Amino acid sequence: LAADPLVADRWLAAAATGLLESRDGGRTWRALDTGLRVYGLVFDPAVPERLYLATDSGVWLSQDGGRRAVRLVGSPQRILAAVDAVALPQGGTWLVAVAPNGDVYGSRDGGRTWSLLVPRTV
Repeated sequence: LAADPLVADRWLAAAATGLLESRDGGRTWRALDTGLRVYGLVFDPAVPERLYLATDSGVWLSQDGGRRAVRLVGSPQRILAAVDAVALPQGGTWLVAVAPNGDVYGSRDGGRTWSLLVPRTV
């Protein structure tokens, strides 16, 4: 669940069926036709027009509030359960994505390249 930082009373919610949108503060919801299963979402704190989506095929980026999205080519090509974004003091955004098995991936360059931060231990 994420509040749109640019549009008052607009909320987005991740759903296995896609992305849901409310324009009335959460009273009513409608599906946005993204064609993606969305498990997590976050607006970029440094560039609020950017919306990152954790999907069943990696991290996707939308620059129009979730209406269209493109897969970040360098993101892990797997189901990701959550994504978060933090503004870095020196500029830019640090992205972190988590897979259902506990693997954690990070990107310090806006999602162009990713590293496995926490491997699953057996």
